[in-house]
Amino acid sequence: YAGVDRQFWYAITPAFRHNNPSGVLNSATPEGLTLDGSPVVAVIIAPGSEVGSQSRPSLDLTGGDHLEGGNENTGSSAYVTADTSDPENFNDRVLAISHSEIMTPVTMLVAEKIQEAMDHWVSTIYFTGYDFILNWHGTSYVYDAAYLADLYFSATDWYRTDQWRSAVSSYQAISSTVAEVQFENCASVFTLERGEDITRDPQQC
Repeated sequence: YAGVDRQFWYAITPAFRHNNPSGVLNSATPEGLTLDGSPVVAVIIAPGSEVGSQSRPSLDLTGGDHLEGGNENTGSSAYVTADTSDPENFNDRVLAISHSEIMTPVTMLVAEKIQEAMDHWVSTIYFTGYDFILNWHGTSYVYDAAYLADLYFSATDWYRTDQWRSAVSSYQAISSTVAEVQFENCASVFTLERGEDITRDPQQC
């Protein structure tokens, strides 16, 4: 709000915090908040000028003196952009951050990690292509790329600590040099081609 010198307020799904209590964050991690009934990861709220009985003395950090319509409720997971029961006393402006907005860039980073691991294994004596077929004493074994990435990265690498192996919903070898990867809760299909940049369709999760 122009002319309203007040701090932004925000709320975030606990699992998406830096100090995530569960210790695991991947594309399968669900949103924990709602905005007007729709799931969101976080909200940022700009309070307007005082309405109703609100009072804002210096350094006042009482939610009810800045926010309204239920947005001021501590511990709430439901937020709104309007209060139809009392529209004259509501002027919060609320911006949502969606699961897709976060996971669209993150899943590309994970796809790059998987391709890094795939290229490592293909360069070894064990596999000859992205189909990851290992012939051992006359028997063929097909390995999953997400599992091989788990083997490649250290136990402290974020690919493993955030359990991205379990978030890979589909891996399909198109040829010995091309594979497709998909992640839970992301509509994108990632095409990994050896020696080429990764492509995705659609561009957003």
